[in-house]
Amino acid sequence: MFRPSSIAALSSKGRTIVRDPRKHKKIRSALVAKQEERAANEVQLHQEPKSPPLPFVQPTQNQQSLGLGSYMLAGVGVAVGVTIVGAILG
Repeated sequence: MFRPSSIAALSSKGRTIVRDPRKHKKIRSALVAKQEERAANEVQLHQEPKSPPLPFVQPTQNQQSLGLGSYMLAGVGVAVGVTIVGAILG
């Protein structure tokens, strides 16, 4: 164990503190990230809230016209379905 006199002798010497620059850089980058996050949150708070779209309203993304081929394929499907049901029940 250390004696009180040896602790006093060690404390009388000048201590050299070496700081790690990477630690300072991590702290600084964390502070910058927090500030950016706060700024983003403030921007979101100032925007008016968007109400969710009604379920029966068509989205504007899928308003492409259906081609003739789609209608023909649907017609063939209905014809095949009617034929199968007619054969089973008929």
